[in-house]
Amino acid sequence: EAVCNSIKNTLGLECTAVTVLPDGRIVIAAGSQQANSASPEVTGLFRFKPDGTADTGFGAAGRVIVGGEASHSRLFGLQVLPDGRLLTCGDARPDKSSVYFAARLMPDGSFDPKFGSNGKSYANGTVGVAYACVVRPDGRVLLAGADGYSSQVVQLDATGEVDRAFGDSGVATIRFACNAWCGENAGLLE
Repeated sequence: EAVCNSIKNTLGLECTAVTVLPDGRIVIAAGSQQANSASPEVTGLFRFKPDGTADTGFGAAGRVIVGGEASHSRLFGLQVLPDGRLLTCGDARPDKSSVYFAARLMPDGSFDPKFGSNGKSYANGTVGVAYACVVRPDGRVLLAGADGYSSQVVQLDATGEVDRAFGDSGVATIRFACNAWCGENAGLLE
């Protein structure tokens, strides 16, 4: 909590996900989280030593910018892979609609060149926000999230491309029956 407060007070960023590495180092996903705003959004990963000081062996002075103002990305999920790489996910908004987004980084904070485009996957053809991510034993990535009215799971192959053989062109959808509130408040869900 103290680390998140420090990030908020010094950089104005909100912590959205946290994980602890096997050696006790802490990795935090954080961003400006200004949805529906014209202000630039910046998201990144921060790594700290067990004592809460910045781990300067990660990225630039312990932080890696994952999405800058041009990408309008937000991060919500974070996972440490068995080989020490990091997987993070959320959404990117190239326009007003969100697409599933994932990034894979090497242990030193550099982007994994074998994943997506320079370590980032914009999950082309998807609409929604990934709130959690996990890597399957065969290397495929599952992104769990929502598009406003339904829950979804998007599957990426090990290279970060949407696995079109999964679900309906890469997306498995769970639709919930909606009550009268949904109809009356549809604008809130968009």
